[in-house]
Amino acid sequence: MRLAEETSRADAASTLDISKLGISEQIVSALSRRGITELFPIQRAVLEPAMEGRDMVGRAITGSGKTLAFGIPILDNIIRHQSQHRRKQVPSALILAPTRELARQVQREFKASAPSLSSTCLYGGIPIMNQVRSLRLGMDVVVGTPGRIIDLVQRGALDLSEVKFVVLDEADQMLAIGFQEDVESILSYLPARKQCMLFSATMPSWVNVLSRKYLNNPLVIDLVADSDQKLAEGISLYSIATTAPNKHNLLPTLISRYAQGGKSIVFMKTKKDAESLSRSMARIIGSRALHGNMQQFQRDKTLAAFRNGQFNVLVATDVAARGLDIPNVDLVIHFEMPNTSEIFLHRSGRTGRAGRKGTAVLIFTRRQQQAVRTIERDLGCKFEELHGITDGVGSRIEYSDGEGSLYDKHDSVEEKFRRRNHFSDHRYGKNGRYQVSNPSFRGYEGSRKNYFSGHSDSPHARQAQTRRKQFLEYDDFQDDHGNERITGRESLQWPSRTTRPNAYNKAESNSSGRSRTYNKHKPSL
Repeated sequence: MRLAEETSRADAASTLDISKLGISEQIVSALSRRGITELFPIQRAVLEPAMEGRDMVGRAITGSGKTLAFGIPILDNIIRHQSQHRRKQVPSALILAPTRELARQVQREFKASAPSLSSTCLYGGIPIMNQVRSLRLGMDVVVGTPGRIIDLVQRGALDLSEVKFVVLDEADQMLAIGFQEDVESILSYLPARKQCMLFSATMPSWVNVLSRKYLNNPLVIDLVADSDQKLAEGISLYSIATTAPNKHNLLPTLISRYAQGGKSIVFMKTKKDAESLSRSMARIIGSRALHGNMQQFQRDKTLAAFRNGQFNVLVATDVAARGLDIPNVDLVIHFEMPNTSEIFLHRSGRTGRAGRKGTAVLIFTRRQQQAVRTIERDLGCKFEELHGITDGVGSRIEYSDGEGSLYDKHDSVEEKFRRRNHFSDHRYGKNGRYQVSNPSFRGYEGSRKNYFSGHSDSPHARQAQTRRKQFLEYDDFQDDHGNERITGRESLQWPSRTTRPNAYNKAESNSSGRSRTYNKHKPSL
């Protein structure tokens, strides 16, 4: 059997007035109070066939409004049925979501769109008996994660025998998390006569197999197939190359420039790294962490505070943030390279949702350049590479000829080094530019302390200072606006611990704790 006999596509630029759809006045009024008066393309494409009872597979870019796409037809059908029949104690609709955060958001959307209907959200991490008691009260709509749903079904606490509508939201992510068996077990408990809708941003093989096995001649609503674009149009994509130790220095400036006081989500790969980054940057950017090791009440408290604007930077793991629908997220930062293009898609989809504008910034090292190209190829997107970003301390950061070393664009200083020390070109790199490693040339504002500890009164140190001061002008250490990049001549000295180049090739930290990149070749003293 073919996956679909027909495909419906909507005009990506068109919308439709909700009041003209013929749906329940209760839903129209509830949506109007929330400022929702028109449907987005996937909502319009889904609505009519869904209200006719068709099974379907909906594929659309992340953040395109999938929840209302399947929610409006289901809620309208239940409301119309209840007007003619007595309310049932068992649910009429079941919605499966890969994460508790997404499940909670879907349930909130249903409740806000049809306040008269009862709904509950079932997920792990909280006492199961509280959920058992809520089910005994009778529910019209059940939303939950597959693991907790199958647990309640097997306990006999959740009766699925009269479910008329079932939705698998973000089915590709259920596969990624490992919910295949639970999902198929749940579907086996459902009655034969039901309407099944499956929504997914991508279509891995398991999703296709699932649709063939459990959906009846499904209609495919595909708003991606005819376009190379898989991200929302409103998302601006940027990339910036740096070294691993310097990522922390970039973060405050990126947030300041591209979030501009709005909400940001910074993505990490592991729970440990998310917690570590959040703690280390808390005083600078006011960040908090969201990861799987947190208890449910902590996760809920953190998300509520983020939604309400109590803090604006959320440092999250992929799993913890998957499916989050936080209003008005202005910036997503991929602090660590995602393992797959699909993960990048879902991360970036946390911004630019429902027609809004957003920005996604990918931080990468030179060794990860090929991974960046792979994402561009897979998703049909193109990054604008950032240059000249200033770090949180005040130094302008530029990049060398591809070897990954940082350097500062002060041609006058570099030329004086070249003339005085007669360096050969290979010590300047392929482009003939000296790659500065001494932090005095990077520009550090606000401290008159020597950057390196040691015996500053040693003969070698005095010789180094004298030699440097002979050809370094104070004006060489001003930025483009004439501001002082360092605050005094006492900063203009070589490391005074030793004059042996090999001994100070290793990286050290200045008083602000910033690390620096050191090169193999140093000017002779």
